[in-house]
Amino acid sequence: VLEESKPYLLNALRGFTKSIILSDPPQLQDVLRLITLGFKYSGDSDLELELQKGFDQAPLVAWLQVTPQLIARLRSKRQSLRTTVHQLLSRVGVTYPQALVFPLTVATRSSVSTFVISSKRLLQEISTHRKTLVQQNQLVSSELIRISMLWHEIWCEALEEGSRLYYAEHDVNGMIEVLKPLHEMMLQGPQTLRETSFTQAFGRDLREALKWIHAYEREEARRQQEDVDFCAEGESARSDDKRLDLIDQAWQIYYKVFQKIHKQYVSPLLLNARNLELAVPGTYTPEREESGDLITISYFSPSIDIIASKQKPRIIHMRGSDGRSYKFVLKVRARKILEDL
Repeated sequence: VLEESKPYLLNALRGFTKSIILSDPPQLQDVLRLITLGFKYSGDSDLELELQKGFDQAPLVAWLQVTPQLIARLRSKRQSLRTTVHQLLSRVGVTYPQALVFPLTVATRSSVSTFVISSKRLLQEISTHRKTLVQQNQLVSSELIRISMLWHEIWCEALEEGSRLYYAEHDVNGMIEVLKPLHEMMLQGPQTLRETSFTQAFGRDLREALKWIHAYEREEARRQQEDVDFCAEGESARSDDKRLDLIDQAWQIYYKVFQKIHKQYVSPLLLNARNLELAVPGTYTPEREESGDLITISYFSPSIDIIASKQKPRIIHMRGSDGRSYKFVLKVRARKILEDL
């Protein structure tokens, strides 16, 4: 922040804070302007202190309008900003726990470790005075997620993300953070017939992959304990190769599981359907039928694609009798139930 700009920024923060305090009810536009300005320049100690004063002075009800924005800042790289926001949310949680339990539970399922830790800590703080509420929220949240996303889908998405982190970004730790919670989920055991079916189909392979991950973690811990000053460069390189070999072994299994899961996304009945009399949707005309040129469904693709949007619609391919591939979007119900609550 330029020194000549700082007085104006400080006055702006004070002005928005005063406007929030004097308004009844607090105006959303003032709250948004305050946090937008404060977050943007949170790297400056004076401005961050002024933002803290705004958080302390404004009525707690004002922050209920922007809880998603506040919770999102728990994943900030700035420790001081995370602490400031955590303190505010902690006070909000004491007075308005119902406003925070659902979004915080969603946050605990993030792949960002600092975000998860902060969210869990806030839930623990709320639990000290509203234990039953937090327990009921955890029950409802987990079951809503269970019925809105199958284990097949959860694993498929996680494997795609893990693959991107490992192969594209070379982030082994990030990959492990994405996949380990799913392994822990499976250790708790299946609770529905679909989960039992998934465990029977993939449980053994996934347990084997987890063994390779554990082997990598043991090797990584051993390497870190060694005194690198006495480790020859060649030995260090061989150690790195050995550790990556362990991850590659895990990914050989993960890839096999991923391929099988993709095939299971399409109904087995559709997968086995061949040379149907049914026309490819959208291609039928009476003229084609009369001339014998009707384009019928030869077979369905063994896998489907998932569009990365809120409702996660599927893309399915079917092969027509004319040899062409036809693509269709299957719209499904919203799966991110918790985010809408």
